[in-house]
Amino acid sequence: MTGFFTRLALLLASLIWTNFLFAQVSLYGRATGPHGEGLPGTIIRVGAVSAVADSAGNYRLNGLQDGQATLQASLTGYHALVLLVDLHQKNNHRDLRLIPQEVALSEVTVKGKTAVSEAREQPQHLTVIDLKPYYDRPEGALTLLNQAAGVKVRQQGGLGSQADYYLNGLSGKQVRFFIDDLPLDFLGPGLNINLLPANVIDRIDVYKGVVPVRLGADALGGAINVITRHNAGNYLDASYALSSFNTQRATLSLHRNINAHFFTDVTAFYNTTRNNYPVDVNVINSTGNPVPVTVNRFHDGFHNLFASTKAGIKDLSWADELSLNTSWSGVSQQVQNNPVMTQPYGQVTYSNNARSYLLNYRKRRDKWSVNLAGGRTIVNGHYVDTSLNTYNWYGRVVARRSSGGESFGPLTDLHNRQISDLLRGNATYVLDQQTGFEFSGQLLHFRQTENNPATAAFPVNLDQKIFGFAFNRSFLDQRLSTITSVKYFDFGSRGYQFSSGGDISAASAAKQQWGWNEALRYVFTSVWSAKASYEYAARLPDQTELFGTYIQRTRPNPSLVPETSHNVNTGITAAFPLTGFSLNGFYRLADHLIYAPPSTFFLLYQNLLKAQFTGAEAEYWLKPWRGWRLDLNATYQNIINRSPAGNSGDADNRHDGLRLPNIPFLFANGQLLWNHEHAFQPADRFSAWLQGSYVHWYYLYWANDGDASTKAIIPTQFTATAGISYAFARDRYALSMEVKNLTDGKVYDNYSVQLPGRSFHLKLHFLLK
Repeated sequence: MTGFFTRLALLLASLIWTNFLFAQVSLYGRATGPHGEGLPGTIIRVGAVSAVADSAGNYRLNGLQDGQATLQASLTGYHALVLLVDLHQKNNHRDLRLIPQEVALSEVTVKGKTAVSEAREQPQHLTVIDLKPYYDRPEGALTLLNQAAGVKVRQQGGLGSQADYYLNGLSGKQVRFFIDDLPLDFLGPGLNINLLPANVIDRIDVYKGVVPVRLGADALGGAINVITRHNAGNYLDASYALSSFNTQRATLSLHRNINAHFFTDVTAFYNTTRNNYPVDVNVINSTGNPVPVTVNRFHDGFHNLFASTKAGIKDLSWADELSLNTSWSGVSQQVQNNPVMTQPYGQVTYSNNARSYLLNYRKRRDKWSVNLAGGRTIVNGHYVDTSLNTYNWYGRVVARRSSGGESFGPLTDLHNRQISDLLRGNATYVLDQQTGFEFSGQLLHFRQTENNPATAAFPVNLDQKIFGFAFNRSFLDQRLSTITSVKYFDFGSRGYQFSSGGDISAASAAKQQWGWNEALRYVFTSVWSAKASYEYAARLPDQTELFGTYIQRTRPNPSLVPETSHNVNTGITAAFPLTGFSLNGFYRLADHLIYAPPSTFFLLYQNLLKAQFTGAEAEYWLKPWRGWRLDLNATYQNIINRSPAGNSGDADNRHDGLRLPNIPFLFANGQLLWNHEHAFQPADRFSAWLQGSYVHWYYLYWANDGDASTKAIIPTQFTATAGISYAFARDRYALSMEVKNLTDGKVYDNYSVQLPGRSFHLKLHFLLK
């Protein structure tokens, strides 16, 4: 991407110079609650100049007059703050502390809105997972996502294994992932969401339908945005977890304000495991017959390290923040078996390392704000399959091949390099209290090279452009809020393809696509509210689908076209003091769905399917007694095949109107939690919890094929988890213990691929503010 960093530097310089020219007397600071927590959304006003505090509670007022003035600060649920301020310097600092309006309702206290509650009040259909209550517990981000309504995560094994995400029926390929509004995959595979510890995350926003334009997403029907911790105060958070199957996880998170204008962040985590859990498999005996046995997985180790540093300046007249983030990650993984776990491997390995550099700029004035980010990520991968040995499930060599690797391809020692350049920007303008505009743009260039002699002459390239515009409007004294958005997608790809005879040749593809949506929310009373949205959505093919990857046994197909879908979401929510529920329905009509039919060896993604999605999800919560909370949710989704004859592998339409196979259609989750404050000391807290998850059985192949008594199915499963934790000295130290899969039942997310049985987890957590 020629001139990529030059364009970024010029854009930043122009913004900085413009702000220097027009800088006047300003007032800045942070709006906080009684415990120092940031209060986003706080409205601060001095005369005719006003500002809204950002996600961390920071605010800035520019263009003020020199002298004494009256400051007003207000936020729903908090007492208004009025005070006199002296503005005699070019930059004046004043932190604001707001007091909640506490209204006693039996044992419940209604307080001001948090960032989590603000997010839930957006017009988009959104589930917000607040991770702060889980900092003391052993769960990671993947486990918590899998307990949310409408979300199903399917793993290929233990920690570090491939995970596919289903959101209201749409699979992980149609769901986009972000971290602090940036594409998660841009930062490299070492930051995959199934590796993220809870302690580095503030919350997870799950968009089930309309996706905000600021994310620059080509998601077909949803997105998951991980919001990391952005504490303005100094803190150090560290944890260490020890689990079954030789698993260890460690995290470190640090924020330090060097002075009023300079800060630094450090985030690091480490995961390691042998994944040597027992599985039930078939082993050929001395007479050549398969015999069922229980063995431990022997070649499934996984190691992962991620570290990042962020340093920058803040709270200046020309920048609220200008920072540089550098990160490094590494993954080392043994590959145990083929996709359906019928053939073990003994020496196949995969490793990668990634380096990322990201420059961020953020500025907010009275009515407008701008956020810019640009950077580069370099990923080096290494896939090794060079052994002629054939292994059995005992880890023994039982034969030698004359040629070919263990994974049924040629002997392979493959090195590849992926370089991604990203430039994105987002700008907002508030016309008045009821009207606002938002514009976003994202440019991505991806390039992959490898040392494979057959493909070295065909480096793969992807250029992607996404632009979005949104119009926000509220009516009826802000009881009705709406968002109208338009999105434009453009991509061009160059790479290689295989002919029917196995020859490799150059290939290219280009495509443009439009999308648009409308979302609204209506507040009936302080208890009842409703949401509805429509979106014509599109998703561009990703790198794996276009270019393939050896680690996932995927062949290239650069001729793929974007997926499209008509999406409708509706929902109603009731929130009472001690209980509440939500009921949501969805409809999708998706076309050109990219699908890879099951294969024992290599997969090939194709635009095969057209499908109709209908379903509903329900959530219920209850606080029956002081310190107790019950959470339940259930999801039903009916995904019907509407593919033309031939696209689903049929010469006729005999599968038309049938439910798509190999996708869960009914599942539920529940948790009972007890928090006992002041357990043995006034500043201590004891917690205990019991969780359960249910997945109904479903067919691997079409329901009308074969004998029902012998058809392959993924069986009904129920798993339970129980744990306790004890936090000392107002959460400064905590110790937790948890047992997953209490009954040690067989668990499958994919046909014949067994997941870990009962496991034990111990976690130590330390927090210093």
